[in-house]
Amino acid sequence: MSQNDTVAHVAWGKTLEPGQTLEATIDYTVKIPKNAKGRYSDFTRTDWLTTLPTIYPLIPAYDDKGWHLEMPPEYGDVVYADSSVYDVTINAPAEYQIIASGELVQETRQGNRMMRRFIAAPMRDFDANLTNVLEKTSTQLDDLTVTSWYKPEDAAQGARALDWAVNALGVYEKRFGPYPFRSLDLIETPTTAGGIEYPGVVTVASNLYQDAGQTSFFEFATAHEVAHQWFYSIIGSDQVNHPWLDEALVQYATTVYFEDRYGLAVAQQIRRDYFERQYEEGKAQYGNLPAGLPVEAYDEDAYSKFVYGKGALFFQAVRDQIGDDAFFRALQNYYREFKYQNAQPRDLVRAFNQASGQDITPLYLAWIGQ
Repeated sequence: MSQNDTVAHVAWGKTLEPGQTLEATIDYTVKIPKNAKGRYSDFTRTDWLTTLPTIYPLIPAYDDKGWHLEMPPEYGDVVYADSSVYDVTINAPAEYQIIASGELVQETRQGNRMMRRFIAAPMRDFDANLTNVLEKTSTQLDDLTVTSWYKPEDAAQGARALDWAVNALGVYEKRFGPYPFRSLDLIETPTTAGGIEYPGVVTVASNLYQDAGQTSFFEFATAHEVAHQWFYSIIGSDQVNHPWLDEALVQYATTVYFEDRYGLAVAQQIRRDYFERQYEEGKAQYGNLPAGLPVEAYDEDAYSKFVYGKGALFFQAVRDQIGDDAFFRALQNYYREFKYQNAQPRDLVRAFNQASGQDITPLYLAWIGQ
């Protein structure tokens, strides 16, 4: 084991050629912390929900820099991985519902327990949640089932979140490309972040369901996490070393949702409130840092202000320079080329250059700076 006991090196004893397979069995035990506070409380056990994000050995991504074994600070995302086929069987008390990535393909009752088998493919990682408290409401969109899970006392907000998620899906499919999976689950969770993204699963902070004064940010957080289904899940990237490549783009995509649903003036106000204000505060406090640094190069506050604020403004600058047609055509081309793959910053820059016939490198260097 290495990297603070988070990395296991396994010697196969032979070269594994492309197309060949090898089976590895790993027995391990995970203790689920109760009411955990670390890393956004995304791995925890409460009285109403148990959250199990990526609790299995994950093969790290390999690119031109080698194997990526970095551990980010507590405030960064952790998954940089290839899309894979997940075949997961969960044995849990029968009275619990399981909300997970992928599709439930088999249920087998064994006394007071239920064996449930999920197939998730091709997905970036696998998330599961267990509850005997949350209620749900669903909407069917052709072959896609969108489900909102919420505490009984938050039913009205759960219905609103479902409406936002459904509308966000429509905007992003039109602007970027089809959502390729058959389900999307939106879950009220105890996370201390506004929300967290997983393939086929969107989690949103419970406090947003319960605070009437947070309605605007509640909708923003919901639309933001849905956008991650395109940028992080379908198109992967190095969230540890290039966090802007998904987070800044998702921030901007969220304003596209507001623009398409409520009009340009509303989107512009969102950009002022969430991006420009953060960026100006960041410059005053830290100087004008690049938006393209690794997570560990920022403290938590600077990470938010420059990656989520300044980074999002980069995309507005690109759109202003090359125009709407080239901007969205570039993102659609980017989607088609890197669907289920891992993209690098140069790939997104190239997509904008090719779609527009212009060179956006000066903008990239000015805003992202890497």
